[in-house]
Amino acid sequence: MKKLIAFLVCINVALCSMAQNEITKFMGIPVDGTAAEMMSKLQQKGFKKVSNQENVLEGEFNGEDSYIMIGTTKGKVDRVVVTNKEGLRSEIAIRNWYNNLCSQFENNPRYMYEIKNEEIPETERIFYNINLEKKSYVATFYQKPEENHKQRPVRIGITKASIMGWFIGIGYINPLNEANGEDL
Repeated sequence: MKKLIAFLVCINVALCSMAQNEITKFMGIPVDGTAAEMMSKLQQKGFKKVSNQENVLEGEFNGEDSYIMIGTTKGKVDRVVVTNKEGLRSEIAIRNWYNNLCSQFENNPRYMYEIKNEEIPETERIFYNINLEKKSYVATFYQKPEENHKQRPVRIGITKASIMGWFIGIGYINPLNEANGEDL
């Protein structure tokens, strides 16, 4: 009986470990659990809570002063989004930063992509295309080495946040915790 219980405990630990490997990670932390748990783990890494915002932290990420926003669905973390704190960036700065981030992900052995992300050319009018042509600039990468890499997406996108300016967001997404239409 003791051997059976020990065997079942080992199987349970192995299955839990495998499940954690299928979840997108942000700075080594699984994008899962409650917002409070995620906030606590990120604060241990040196991020500070933004006092007037729920589930928002600030600190340095990839060399930039950033906001870290934790999104939830039904109480479970389903995404962590990083944006730059300084919004008023020029079109040239946005292009260069976006292209640089895509290059960093493409050259990082921990990530893969299905379709190579095209650089935004210097002649492209990004703000015009977003505002008037309704074009979006989004690149999707997947964390490795899991068999089903579509379960661990990381997306980079350019967005305008009202009058505050233009931002680049990096979203670490856990599709297992996203809404799947059960409330429709």
